[in-house]
Amino acid sequence: METYRKGVKEFLLKYSSPSSLSPKALPLDGNFVTVISTQAGTEGEAYVNEFLNEREWTGRVVRVSDKDNQHFNAMAASDFGFLYDGMLC
Repeated sequence: METYRKGVKEFLLKYSSPSSLSPKALPLDGNFVTVISTQAGTEGEAYVNEFLNEREWTGRVVRVSDKDNQHFNAMAASDFGFLYDGMLC
């Protein structure tokens, strides 16, 4: 999670204004959202929730789970997503 947090921060700072080199870069606030999917009721979900509560996250973060297929809805609405260990992230 720490590596993921750092990677997201680096990406967001590179592609959002005012830190981006692009004159067309959008501001960070409101334009970039990280969606983190976990399996409901698992130790992994508890760990992710604890991690996010204890550490600062760059940009807006939304948590979803497999409950009611929230993770599929989140992926369908995203510009980018990836799989880790068989789970959607």
